[in-house]
Amino acid sequence: MNKYKTILIFFFLTSLFAPNAHSQLVGFQVSLIEPQGNFGKIFLPSFSYEIYSNFEEMDDHFKYGMAIDVTVLNPGSDTINFGVNDIRLYKKTYEFNAGLIMVYNILKEKFTPFVGLDLFMMCEKYNFTQLSPYNSGFEKNVDIGLSAMPKIGCSYEFSDDIVLNAGAGFVYRYKIGSDQQESFFKYFISIGYYF
Repeated sequence: MNKYKTILIFFFLTSLFAPNAHSQLVGFQVSLIEPQGNFGKIFLPSFSYEIYSNFEEMDDHFKYGMAIDVTVLNPGSDTINFGVNDIRLYKKTYEFNAGLIMVYNILKEKFTPFVGLDLFMMCEKYNFTQLSPYNSGFEKNVDIGLSAMPKIGCSYEFSDDIVLNAGAGFVYRYKIGSDQQESFFKYFISIGYYF
């Protein structure tokens, strides 16, 4: 339970930036996750769903805010071999991410390219059955990690209230207490509403 509290505290701290904001954008994002490397050998491409809130500075170029993201990863095959006598049978993996998002719009136009950076804390719950002559059994794990995603994309304001974003990023992720590093491409589209 302490792992979940850590993520909620981090998410709350990112909201402290809000009082200095000029205007607020609230949105919903759908992303396609494409796992890479060893991570990609275990899991298929999956969808991620995110709710976010951006706060604009007065110059209208820089936006920052917070986001909550939920992802369900499906294994590409029920059987993953690790060595000659060691087999793991993976099940669905659930991820909860929360953190800080930053975007810099290149132009002050209705259509503008942007660059950005997302910094998230991640909580991942996964299950697998390990079959081995030395150690067999069902395991439930919860991992905590940190991730960074540089991103590029474009934004289009349909009106003074509605904006559409599309882009791509590459996520670098590190699990705390482990030497595991994972990476994946993230392609996203979102729609937001200004308050």
